[in-house]
Amino acid sequence: MNPHQSAGPSGVQTIIRPEEDPESGEIRLVPRITRQRNSESPASSINFSEFEHLTADSPQNGSNLHFSELPLWNFLNSNVTWHWKRSFNDTGPPTNNIKIPPKEVLPYSTYGMIGRSENTSVWAMQSTEHDEGFKGTMALKICTLSKEYFEQAKSELKNLQGLRHYHIVTLAGTYLTRDTLGIVMYPAAAWDLARYMEQISIENKKTIELEKKYHDIGQPQKQNCHKFVEKLRSFLLCLCQALIYLHELPRPVKHKDIKPANILVEACHNVVLADFGISKKYKDQSQTRTDGPTRHTIRYAPRQVVEGTSRGLEADVFSLGCVFLEIATVVTGQTLENLWEEVFPKLPEAEDRKVRRSYYKNLKAVGDWVEYLKEFRDDRSQPTDSEYLNDEALDSIVSMMSDDPKKRPGLRDLSKIFRKVARTECRSCSSPVSKRKVVACSMLLIYALSIH
Repeated sequence: MNPHQSAGPSGVQTIIRPEEDPESGEIRLVPRITRQRNSESPASSINFSEFEHLTADSPQNGSNLHFSELPLWNFLNSNVTWHWKRSFNDTGPPTNNIKIPPKEVLPYSTYGMIGRSENTSVWAMQSTEHDEGFKGTMALKICTLSKEYFEQAKSELKNLQGLRHYHIVTLAGTYLTRDTLGIVMYPAAAWDLARYMEQISIENKKTIELEKKYHDIGQPQKQNCHKFVEKLRSFLLCLCQALIYLHELPRPVKHKDIKPANILVEACHNVVLADFGISKKYKDQSQTRTDGPTRHTIRYAPRQVVEGTSRGLEADVFSLGCVFLEIATVVTGQTLENLWEEVFPKLPEAEDRKVRRSYYKNLKAVGDWVEYLKEFRDDRSQPTDSEYLNDEALDSIVSMMSDDPKKRPGLRDLSKIFRKVARTECRSCSSPVSKRKVVACSMLLIYALSIH
């Protein structure tokens, strides 16, 4: 099956419908799942109930799923490795990197597209050439090697090499054809964070409407926290840990495009930072301060990035703060719709829509919204409740989004703060990463890509 088909194995069919966000202009891929290929009933929206039975201890066979069933933590610590069966130009041992001659059949099958951009598409896939090794579902990013995208493809491949963290997507292998580069990664996640929060936000809206109804008839009801809010709250610490890892490497990495769409959520509800397409790896800490224009997502970028002025690793902290603001909103029981209505002004259409719907342009409104969240939280909670974020955590998010980079708190200080609001510490954050299976792209493939 080629990457333009979306039928999955064993009676599972995934239909991916691309939609453009009317506000940010980003492409959103809305998945639909049908259990039986021959079913006459329409496919239904993927929701939490589809996957709530899948946990870290679930014994289900990942090859029958359109996302990776095995948690990243287990994948990194298992003795089983993923690889292509063989190279196309020799009969040597299995390898992680191959070059595919023209007209050869691609050595994998795809289950469905799970993301795309102008020059790339991401697919749930499984190698068809295995006789040993890991057989579960992987994520395959197919990059078109156009002149415009050539350097970015090379950069992403190099950025992913050697990264090994329980909350960062891991490189498993690559292939190269005449006009495409395939990057195999783990995991193929069940959601991205944008869709994950959207589901909770919808539940929050229903709860708010129900509370208002009971309040109007004189029977106020205490809100019940959505069943996945506890998981979402723990993401604050997990994402801090992931960014600490990147920023404190001997050759530090600046992600440069942190946003909910680039953060994955596994079926077991582990959060994973992904998409290193415009990231930058530096020789040492002294090289991390840069200036000049660069690609970015304007809603989550700090002023320094948008204007092309000097910025360092703290630019990532601002973007992470924007994500945390959205997490805090739904954790507190509010909706993303209400957040955006309050924070982003309703300016005349003559104004640049993307600029006016950027967090860096509306920091005063961000501060006001956080103060409102505190009041909203206090109106519905008891002093002993631990299901909401405390003032220290909320104030830290505002500080992360400070226009002055020097006023943004350090990630290690933030980790201490967000550790307090995580009811249970993530196993991944409290365990050392095994040194096994660090996959590096072969020098031959790097050379082949360089002379492509």
